[in-house]
Amino acid sequence: MDKSTKNETIFRAANEQLKTRLGELELNGRIPFVCECGDMDCLQAVELTTDEYEEARRGDLFFMIAGHEDLATEKVVGGENGYILTEKLAHGG
Repeated sequence: MDKSTKNETIFRAANEQLKTRLGELELNGRIPFVCECGDMDCLQAVELTTDEYEEARRGDLFFMIAGHEDLATEKVVGGENGYILTEKLAHGG
């Protein structure tokens, strides 16, 4: 697993815990989650509804701030409201 993928996976696990523990912090129907990009120093918030969060997880996708994607390792498959959804590319392409 490369460093970028490992970082994204760590942030995904942290967001799972946030969803479980901080659902009551929902503001205007949105919960602040940590951007799941590959940048080890990025701690920007991605505000998602519970439904948007669950949609990303059903598709095994990562959510991040638009512009934080690494097109060498992932492709953009959706998104809205200032965030994007990406999926990892298979090795070799």
